[in-house]
Amino acid sequence: MMKFQNFLVFFLFVLQGCGLSSGELEVMSFRIADSTFQANTSVYFREADSLCTVLEQNQLNHWVDSLLAQRRIEVIELRK
Repeated sequence: MMKFQNFLVFFLFVLQGCGLSSGELEVMSFRIADSTFQANTSVYFREADSLCTVLEQNQLNHWVDSLLAQRRIEVIELRK
C-alpha cells in the first residue's frame, strides 16, 4: 500500500510539474509531502515506539546477563 501511495504521489507530482511555475511547484510539493507525512504519522510513531521497546528489552537482558556473569566469576574466585 505504501509503495502505491509513493508512486501515486510521484505520478501526480510529475503531471502537475508540466504546467506549473517553479514557485507553484514548490508549494505543491510541500503540500504533498506534508499530507503524506500527516497521513502516516501514527504509523511512524507506532513503529518508533515498538523499536524503543525492543531496544530497552535488549539492554535490560544484556545488563542482567552481565551481572550474572560477574557474580559467577566472584563465586568462582571465592571458592578458590
